[in-house]
Amino acid sequence: MADDFCKFFDAMTAEYTLHPTGKRKYHRNSTMSKM
Repeated sequence: MADDFCKFFDAMTAEYTLHPTGKRKYHRNSTMSKM
C-alpha cells in the first residue's frame, strides 16, 4: 500500500512540476467537488 501511494505521489508531483499553475487550480476544483 505504501509503495502504491509513493508511486501515486511521485506521479502527482511530476504533474505539478510540469504544469504548476493550471493543474493546481483544476486539481483543487475536482477535490472540492468530490467532497
